[in-house]
Amino acid sequence: MAEKLNTEESTAYDALFSVNMQNALVPVEIKVAKGTVLKRGTLVKLDETGNAVIVAANTDEIYGVVAKDIDGTDAATVGTAYVNGEFNASALTVTGTVTDYVAAARKAGIIIR
Repeated sequence: MAEKLNTEESTAYDALFSVNMQNALVPVEIKVAKGTVLKRGTLVKLDETGNAVIVAANTDEIYGVVAKDIDGTDAATVGTAYVNGEFNASALTVTGTVTDYVAAARKAGIIIR
C-alpha cells in the first residue's frame, strides 16, 4: 500500500512507501560530495568522510533511503535520507537486485516489501 499525500488541490500516492507511515519516518540530513548525484529511493551508506554514497551489493552498511533527489554535480551539498521505514522494493534504486539488500536493510531499521 502506498502512502497517501494530501494537498489542497489533489491527492497523490507516494509509491516509495509500502504503508502509510509518514508520521513514523525519521528523516536525517546527509552530506553528498561534489560530483555525486543520488536519486530518490536510493539506498545509501556513509563513506569514511561522512558523505552518503550508493551502497554496493552484499553489504551490511546501509544507512538510509534518499528522500528526494540530491544533485551534487557542481558542488558538495546536503539532502535528506530516511533511516527507518517500510519501502516498496520496486521504488528503490540499488546496484544489483533489491533482494540482495533485504537482510542488511532490516538490520538498519529499513524494511523492504
